Amino acid sequence: MHRTTRFALLALLALLLSPALAAAQEHAHHGHDNGHAGHASPATDDADAAAREEFARLDRNGDGYIGHDELPADHPLHAHFGHIDRNGDHRLDLEEFLAGAAMR
Repeated sequence: MHRTTRFALLALLALLLSPALAAAQEHAHHGHDNGHAGHASPATDDADAAAREEFARLDRNGDGYIGHDELPADHPLHAHFGHIDRNGDHRLDLEEFLAGAAMR
């Protein structure tokens, strides 16, 4: 297999698996860690809290979602909105936003 083809397949695999990995990470972070509580670093907790605050600030209409029109064009997640919107409803819920923020 050519190196370029192998690289493209690996990149595609990583792209396809990233939502599942982000969901697993999010699931573990919310207390479903099977006895490994307290292992999150303070930096992780701070980043999570900051992302939650950012979500609340960006959710201008308060519906619990961030629509594409609510996300500023210069926001780092703007270019990746379609990828982060895992369920394809054209808006980001808190879980999707946190997963996207963790990828930054």
